[in-house]
Amino acid sequence: SMSLDDDSFSWRFSCDVLNDASIALLKPDASGNKELAVIINGHRWEFFVASWGRSRTVDGNKLNKRFNVSGYSRSQYLALPYAPKRTRSISSTTAVQAATNELFGTGYTLNWNTSDLPGWSMPGATFSYQELAPLQVIKRLAATAGAVVQPALAADEITVRPRYWPAPWEL
Repeated sequence: SMSLDDDSFSWRFSCDVLNDASIALLKPDASGNKELAVIINGHRWEFFVASWGRSRTVDGNKLNKRFNVSGYSRSQYLALPYAPKRTRSISSTTAVQAATNELFGTGYTLNWNTSDLPGWSMPGATFSYQELAPLQVIKRLAATAGAVVQPALAADEITVRPRYWPAPWEL
């Protein structure tokens, strides 16, 4: 199963794996989390495995093993506990620039269409935070504008879009 809601910034997935060989490919190891792709009707999602568990049942004389695997889309790497906490006080900037700066050096890009959701100026050190991960900061900026943060299916991209579309005053 896969799920995403408006207040989440990463896709969630869970699945059952039925044999040892398959779970060996998915279990995190010394090199880190394993990643997998799911393709449904031509749409591709990319996830990393965050946890797995095992269950065993006996059916007659047969031992059945089942492994449950769960994880998140790659955007979760920008949130706790995967991303480091930061503290900043930023001088004059705009909301879009502040959100873009949070992604600097991560390989992720920000998609914030200013014609759908205008940015705003934040003069002289009015934007500061303590002990937040990059996605928490972007989510806070988006919420201030009445927007939500959405991950891409398979790209390293974060989209900030209006929570309600079209805007209620344009109905």
